Amino acid sequence: MSRSSKGKRNARKSLAAFKWKNFNIAILLLIVLYLVIRNIPNQYQEREVDRTNAEELEEVDDVPETDDGEEHSSTATRLRKGPNFAVVISPNEASMKDKSDKMNRKKPSMNQILSHIAYINEKSDADALKESEKDNQKSTTKKPRSRRGQQPPPKYKYLVRDNEKIPKEKYVQMAKSIQDSIDLGASPNPFVLVAYGNAAFVPMFYNWICNTAFMKGVHKRTLIVTTDEAGYRTLSKNRFQISVAQLPVLDAYNKNLEYDTYGYWKLTETRVNALGKILKSGTSFLLFEPDAIWVQNPLEDPHLITPGYDIIGFSDNSGGIGFGWLLLKSNPRVIALWEETSRLTTREIDRFKDMPLNKPLSLRGEQRHFNKLVKDKHKHPAWKNLVIKILPIEKYCSGQWYDGGRGGNGLNYRRKTRKKGLPFVVQNNWIVSNPSKIKRAKRWGHWFLDQNGKCPDDGPLKDKIAFAINTFKTLRPKRPPPKSECPKC
Repeated sequence: MSRSSKGKRNARKSLAAFKWKNFNIAILLLIVLYLVIRNIPNQYQEREVDRTNAEELEEVDDVPETDDGEEHSSTATRLRKGPNFAVVISPNEASMKDKSDKMNRKKPSMNQILSHIAYINEKSDADALKESEKDNQKSTTKKPRSRRGQQPPPKYKYLVRDNEKIPKEKYVQMAKSIQDSIDLGASPNPFVLVAYGNAAFVPMFYNWICNTAFMKGVHKRTLIVTTDEAGYRTLSKNRFQISVAQLPVLDAYNKNLEYDTYGYWKLTETRVNALGKILKSGTSFLLFEPDAIWVQNPLEDPHLITPGYDIIGFSDNSGGIGFGWLLLKSNPRVIALWEETSRLTTREIDRFKDMPLNKPLSLRGEQRHFNKLVKDKHKHPAWKNLVIKILPIEKYCSGQWYDGGRGGNGLNYRRKTRKKGLPFVVQNNWIVSNPSKIKRAKRWGHWFLDQNGKCPDDGPLKDKIAFAINTFKTLRPKRPPPKSECPKC
């Protein structure tokens, strides 16, 4: 045999030996990999039992003690929430008495874990949540004790479900509480008096509070909703203990916004939405403006307190209902009407969302949308059966009663009103800006605050109120308006 043939045969033998050696190594690696994979379920279960990740899991059971004072194992229920399901894993914890007990504890297999997860996943979401809520109730009665050397995980904050009670804004809860406190025997038509504004209206609010200080039941029924912290803090300190709540809005809206500007309409939009939430809570309310003067107690007016009407309001002098005095009954008809009013109001304002706050903007506004929907109620089955009452204009007057402003002289209106006796409420509208309203109220003696912007003591305050009431008999202000305010006066 030649040397070349021998060399080739030796090379083939070496290659075969090398392949066989590698094959044996591969077999050994497969065996090791099999053993590792086989041990994964136990390692997974060990980690799952000892895991204390507060973001996903929560221990909700306590660890009872035996008679000899030693802790023994209990069921630790853990809840992992997914987008559409809840998984509850309930392994038996080992006794902490002895390490050997823990080592000898029989651990469930991976198949058992997967079977348990599949079983829970088949349950409805409501059943799983109900089970977890029961465990939470147990945990609140007795503080869970953590295992030695570990801190108990924080409580998991569950998401609000559709079938659960959604927490309401504070002003909604306060309005509901006020209505619930009204004596139905003394008032067959219970409703809350609601006013809305920001810090720019604080003087108006205080003046109204002084004006109504001696009217029975008025302050007890009143809720003032402010949109800023400053207005809320100031009004909360009133000595008459009127309820005040805050509805936070953007700081840009919390200033003296001129009528018919974009900022004015945005603030109006927040009021419409807030009132809708009060209605949906089952609370009826009377929306009023704080710049008005109350000559008599309207809670004693049979036209207002008579039940049976869905909406009661004062005339806007154009055949509609004015929003300066609007009583809304909380029922499906009124709620549906108000929701559509809110939708139309928001849609109209959102067309100008990039506009500066102080830029003039003339819109239909919520009052015109509301009146159009009421006028066409026969086209809307949801509120076609509304029962509406318009109050007499001699008892609930607009700002045209005054002289000056856009209302002109107003003398004929004042004389017509006097023939019907004292009115209940007179609005201080038909004039632009709060400073102009305050000047006019002071000219007529309808401003009750002292020089420090506070309510006087009871004696001087009663004198101021008596003088104001007398002006509705004499029809004469303290001083006439300037020609710039009323050229025809």
